Amino acid sequence: MKWRRKRPSGSRQLALWRALCGDIGLLASWPSHQPDATATSKRLGILRTCGLFACPSALTGRGAQLPSDPVNQAPRTRRLNLGYLLGMAKLRDAPISAKDLADFATTSSDFGFEMQVLTRLRAGGFSCSHSGTYRDPVTAKIRQFDIRASADRDDSTLALAVECKNLRPNNPLLLSAVPRTSAEAFHDLLVCRPLATYTQFLVQPVAKIASAYKPGEMVGKNTDQVGKVMSGELVSDDEATFDKLNQAVNSCQDLVRTFSLKVDPPLRRAIVPVLVVPTGLLWQVEYDADGTITMPPHQVKRSALFLDHPWTAMSVYGDPISYRLSHIEMVTFEALTGIAELWLGPGGFFPP
Repeated sequence: MKWRRKRPSGSRQLALWRALCGDIGLLASWPSHQPDATATSKRLGILRTCGLFACPSALTGRGAQLPSDPVNQAPRTRRLNLGYLLGMAKLRDAPISAKDLADFATTSSDFGFEMQVLTRLRAGGFSCSHSGTYRDPVTAKIRQFDIRASADRDDSTLALAVECKNLRPNNPLLLSAVPRTSAEAFHDLLVCRPLATYTQFLVQPVAKIASAYKPGEMVGKNTDQVGKVMSGELVSDDEATFDKLNQAVNSCQDLVRTFSLKVDPPLRRAIVPVLVVPTGLLWQVEYDADGTITMPPHQVKRSALFLDHPWTAMSVYGDPISYRLSHIEMVTFEALTGIAELWLGPGGFFPP
């Protein structure tokens, strides 16, 4: 799956760029006409003067659109990856030491956090595959997943496509949530039904109060990764987390295909995309159906982002299967303890 990002308004783009420029006084130097080679060269100079890396590809990547056209209507407007600018200050010339690398591995490494998640899932009773590859169903490129985890109980298998994002305290993740409607209160099960001569594969929707996603509970509809630039301006750039969400969803297509070919018990299967972030860095702001904030931003251990995306596969007998991923689970590292009991137990993905 590939989600489309919302384009910031012209005034918001200008605010983002002003925040990046701060008080350096370079905003007036930014080309206001249709970009060309000369304009791009001037932009590179501005970014380098700000002490930031810049290359032509950085000016055409995804992210907040630059205010090169005041009404955002220029068809060839260059785009700036805001996260690239915020995260990539100019490097020092001094060599990196062994202590620097050790500090990175213990405090800042995404892989180190991934290993902690892997250990916690295995301790919780999941069988895990780590850092394997799959073919992305959208781009057809070979991608690497973080973790695939599964746990069995009685006649049920819970299969997770887990992606890990080691967020920093200065850039937490904020979910905007509203009450879940009855139409959004569902999840699918992939069910095998042994018959006399073959095994039938079918998708069984579980809806409303029988679902793991109950009507009226808060459900995420938007994500923001919030930070402050040097001027103090608050900005949101969740590009890296957004990509992780996409990877978790796309990795599920491979799981749907795998379990559509498996005739052995357990015969009920739930396939769920999961994003894990560090404890204390998942926040939620809650709105009513009219858009009024009913609860200001507060830390949560677990939430869910509404998705409703189908993946299709063929059963071992050639029957078409369409399995809908209704939500993406968003959990903190702390919430992984006992997650198997929660999702496999009463009120989880497998109703009696």
